[in-house]
Amino acid sequence: MTGVSRATLYRMLADARQQNGLQSLARDFEDALALLVHELGVPPLPADFQRHFRISLDEVFDKLMQLYRPLAAEANALGPLGMAVLGDLIPQLGIPEKLVLNMLLFQNLPVEQVARSTQLSEVRVLAWAALALLRVLPELRTRSDSLST
Repeated sequence: MTGVSRATLYRMLADARQQNGLQSLARDFEDALALLVHELGVPPLPADFQRHFRISLDEVFDKLMQLYRPLAAEANALGPLGMAVLGDLIPQLGIPEKLVLNMLLFQNLPVEQVARSTQLSEVRVLAWAALALLRVLPELRTRSDSLST
């Protein structure tokens, strides 16, 4: 009836559920980021998300790590113009964020190499990069839209 096998259909449904879950998780972090910036007056750190979500610090890093690939895909989808804008926004980030994001997105280094050079675990490398993208994507979207019109 659908033109695909049952196994393919189940895989497609599982992929769709995972994508919806990641979009919801990203919205939760975006909302928390805005709230915490307002409350704290400074960019929040993972420990601030730990208190906000009432989960362990390891869980915060794990959840952020899961967001890296979709957020990086969104940034890359903005094309060369978006990446140029991202290059302008990176200096406003904190040390671990700007280092790992630069290495991953601009130098295209493998996660393992970034982890070795920063002495962070792979989970934390991806988590810091995801947090960096959560911080800059709203501005990146706005600038990319205004420059492309």
